[in-house]
Amino acid sequence: MAEKMLVIDDEDVVLESCRKIFTAEGFSVVATNSPKEGLDLIRDATFDVVLCDWKMPEFDGMDVVEEISNRSPETAIVMISGYPSVGRATEALKRGAMDYVSKPFTPEEITDTVKRAVQRKITEEQRALGRFEKIVKQIQFPVPSAEDKAPATIAETVALTVGVSKTTSPWLSVLVLGLHSIWHPDWVLVSRN
Repeated sequence: MAEKMLVIDDEDVVLESCRKIFTAEGFSVVATNSPKEGLDLIRDATFDVVLCDWKMPEFDGMDVVEEISNRSPETAIVMISGYPSVGRATEALKRGAMDYVSKPFTPEEITDTVKRAVQRKITEEQRALGRFEKIVKQIQFPVPSAEDKAPATIAETVALTVGVSKTTSPWLSVLVLGLHSIWHPDWVLVSRN
């Protein structure tokens, strides 16, 4: 299945160029000149890559990038700008973009940038998965042995809780529970049914 790409730019020539370049690269490309429509598309579908312009009439592209990053954290986002600056590129990266390319760009520049962005996203996800696996390995879940069996009666539950071998009389269970609650009022007895 082809990777899906969304291109959001207010210039039709950029939309058409990206459509031609990335269709030839095997992408399924959806293009829009409306940031609002782009955000709606992100809400309704999953995209592997989003190319987003910085300056557009309705929205600041930085806000669009941040919103896309929040709505679709698995998407690799590339910011495109006809007004390049180191400060804006840094801000785009802080807000969720994986890379930044300035206009005008050659087909090689934009495809290399997208490949880098996708690779960075994959690396980022692998690191997060590695951290998660490390945390899960540190958690010790109690695993009952084959000899463990749940108590059959309330009397057995009481006996196990207070540390006696077994109570046979229900009245003795009530007495033990009463004494237990006096000595340890903050302990709660729970039946394992």
